[in-house]
Amino acid sequence: MTKRIIVLVVLLFCLVNCSNVVEVNKYDKLTPFIEVEKTTLKEFKEIEIEEYIFKFENKESFICFFYSLDCSYCHKLINNIINPYIQKSENIIYGLNVYKENNYKKIDQIQKYQPIANNYFSAKNSTVFISRPVIQIINDGIVIDYEVGYSINCENLIEAYIIKEKK
Repeated sequence: MTKRIIVLVVLLFCLVNCSNVVEVNKYDKLTPFIEVEKTTLKEFKEIEIEEYIFKFENKESFICFFYSLDCSYCHKLINNIINPYIQKSENIIYGLNVYKENNYKKIDQIQKYQPIANNYFSAKNSTVFISRPVIQIINDGIVIDYEVGYSINCENLIEAYIIKEKK
């Protein structure tokens, strides 16, 4: 009889704690969001490539890529996509996000783009993006589109951007 009571208590304890874990994990790294300038960023949002290329064909804009050292998707994106194109474009910059510090490859851009990066990475829930790649398209100091997470869309975007830049 006591074994049944102990098992019942353990099961009850597990049920109570499991429901709490689900509630706690509702906003963890698996489902990140932060508020930035009244815009909710959601995981794995993709950039609308066609719309971007059409709208901003004749305007100067930059692609900014932010990543962290502990992000395997970020390294995949760098090795497969960013590195092959980074030398071909003056307007693709990328930075290392380690919490609130950003180290840019192109130092002359740091003052212009650091505030934009800070909007993303030093917000109230900044840790949600620590292990996610983030690509932003910036035009006149404003983020006009962004992508969170890894997708083949990133490669298509950068290829389209290189083609646009050569025109």
